[in-house]
Amino acid sequence: MTGKVFIKEQKSLPFNFEQEHQKFEPCLIYSNQQRDRGKLRRSKLGCFSDSFCASIILTISSLEDLTVMKFFLGILLLLSMGSAFGKAEVYFIKPKNGEKFKSGDVEVVFGLKGMGIAPAGINAEKTGHHHLLINYKGLPDMTKPLPAGENLLHFGGGQTQTTIKLKKGTHKLRLILGDYLHTPHKPLVMSEEITIYVES
Repeated sequence: MTGKVFIKEQKSLPFNFEQEHQKFEPCLIYSNQQRDRGKLRRSKLGCFSDSFCASIILTISSLEDLTVMKFFLGILLLLSMGSAFGKAEVYFIKPKNGEKFKSGDVEVVFGLKGMGIAPAGINAEKTGHHHLLINYKGLPDMTKPLPAGENLLHFGGGQTQTTIKLKKGTHKLRLILGDYLHTPHKPLVMSEEITIYVES
C-alpha cells in the first residue's frame, strides 16, 4: 500500500491530511496504477487501524472458551462490515460553511464516507466520483447524467480536491456524487449547500 492518494488535477494528498475530518469509515480509492487493473484499495482513513485489528485477532487466538471466541469474532466481523452498511455521505472538508476569504482562490477538499471513489467509466459497486455545484440555481435533473458546465464541475478522474477562482461576493457550493456515467446515485448522495464569502 502506498502512502499517498493520487489526484489527477492536484498534487498528491498525504493520508495524514485526511485526518482533519475524523471520520470512522475507511474509504475506497482508486490509485492511478490500479485503475487499469480494476482493483480497489482501502486507504488508512478509518479509526480501526491494522494494529488494532491485529491485537483483536491475537486476543481471539489466545482464548480457550469457544463461546467467548465466537463473541469476539462477531465483534470483529461487525467492525469490518460497518462501512458497508453505513449511510453514504458526501461533505466539504474545506471550505467551512460561512468561511471568509481575502482573495478568490479557494481550495476545496471533498469528503466521503460509506462509499468509495472511482473514476468515470469504472463501474464498481458502491463507488462514484465528485461533482461540484457553484452558484447553481436549483438542482439538476437527478435522473440523468449531470451536465458539465461553468457552474457544475466534473471530477471524473477521481479527484478529491481542487482550487477554484471566485469573484468578490457571496458564493454557494454543493457536492453531488455521481456514478460511472455521471448520474446521481439512488438514494441520492448529496451534501448540504454551504455559503462562503470572498472579500476582494
